[in-house]
Order: sequence, then structure tokens, then C-alpha cells
Amino acid sequence: MDFLYNYWFFEGKQRKLRQKTEINLLRITQEAISNPIKHSKANQIDLTLIFSEKDVTLIICDNGIGFEFESPNFMRGDGLKNMIKFLK
Repeated sequence: MDFLYNYWFFEGKQRKLRQKTEINLLRITQEAISNPIKHSKANQIDLTLIFSEKDVTLIICDNGIGFEFESPNFMRGDGLKNMIKFLK
């Protein structure tokens, strides 16, 4: 991989979140950046943080090779499991 392009986009009125929410978003973002670099040969990752009145949404897109949801190895690693854990 020659370059990694990482773009952040923000939508809505940004506001302070609960500390636990901020930490969990940080951990999810760390996984979302490291997994495509390690496993999918991505060289671009776009992250969008959308603030609505009651919620915050993090959208992560990369240009890596992807994975098959139907594959028996889909949840073999810890990356997606960790992201799900941080959502709880």
C-alpha cells in the first residue's frame, strides 16, 4: 500500500457526547481504520459522523476488497466482534 487517504465528514450540529459514547466511538473508529488496512488492501477510508437531535451515526466506507457475509469465516476475527461489543 502506497498511501492511505482518510477523510472525515461531519453532518448536523456537533455536540458533546457522553464520555462512554465518545470512547466507544473512538474504539470503533480505530477498528474501522485498522481492519481495512490489515485485511482488505484499502488505501482510502471515509468516515462520516452524523449528529441528529437524539442520535449520532458513524458511517465507515473503504475501497478494500470486502468480505462475504455468507462466508463461514465472516466473524472469525475479533475486529467486527469488538465493534459490536462497543455498540452495546
